[in-house]
Amino acid sequence: MIRCCRFSARALLFSFLSLLLVFRHAYAVLPLLAAGLALLCVLCWIVNREGRWRLDWEDGLFLVVLLMFAAVWQGDVWRTGVWPVGEGNQGVGLPLWPVLAALVLVAWRLVAPRSDFWWWGVALGAFLAGGIAAYEHWWLGRWRVGNGMNAIPFGNLALLLGALSLAGLVSLTSTRNGLRLALALAAVGGLLASVLSGTRGGWVVFPVLAFIVLLAFHATRPRWGRFRGSMVALVAVLVAILLAMSLMPGAPVKGRLAEGATNLKEYAGGDAGSSLGLRLDMWSAGWQLIKLRPGLGWGEGRLESL
Repeated sequence: MIRCCRFSARALLFSFLSLLLVFRHAYAVLPLLAAGLALLCVLCWIVNREGRWRLDWEDGLFLVVLLMFAAVWQGDVWRTGVWPVGEGNQGVGLPLWPVLAALVLVAWRLVAPRSDFWWWGVALGAFLAGGIAAYEHWWLGRWRVGNGMNAIPFGNLALLLGALSLAGLVSLTSTRNGLRLALALAAVGGLLASVLSGTRGGWVVFPVLAFIVLLAFHATRPRWGRFRGSMVALVAVLVAILLAMSLMPGAPVKGRLAEGATNLKEYAGGDAGSSLGLRLDMWSAGWQLIKLRPGLGWGEGRLESL
């Protein structure tokens, strides 16, 4: 049974990463399957005592943070008497997710998936995101891509998968050439999807991501030997590709940056009806609310009614 749980955990880890931006509800369906499998694994271990736990103090910290998140949310509901649900009742099960994540962490430390499944899932997810973005932008003629979801989370998650691919490319020194090639293509795909999504918030972190990649490369540099020169060249090529993506005809980068500058001018002139103006107004309102109740705050449920 433990072997079956181990295989299923590997499959779910790979599937979640690779399909996160491909299927709209993968973010919810696959974690629920993982939680159900995790519960089955824990019950199986309790009955048969098969396998060995690998929990350490870092795992304990993760568990404490996850459970505290759920407890704070429930405490806020108890204090305010309001159960926030958000748009479309999406927040009804919010405190359940960190508890399920804690359960999955405990179970997967018993049947720990190999890291290869993580990296191949990341690579395929970023590559597919880039393919979807290219198809929607150049074939369907969409200015901002999103695969049927909001362009902001699509672009930000694609950027995350692409950045993870790039970090893996420069830090993994013992992997086969096939995985290195996959990570290189995935990094390009993730960055392309981010650019074509027109998500300006994600672009702000580009310099930070570049710094993290350089740190990862520096940490593994003594072990690269003859590959060091080729890796530096590869990183330079990827940066050049990113710049080319941003400047290519039809890309929303120039238009989105110009739109942001226009929004700022309109906001300075008293017009807060734009996308950026609404955000700035919400930040200003949030600061005013913080000053009124700096201790325990208003509570999420009360904020919804304001």
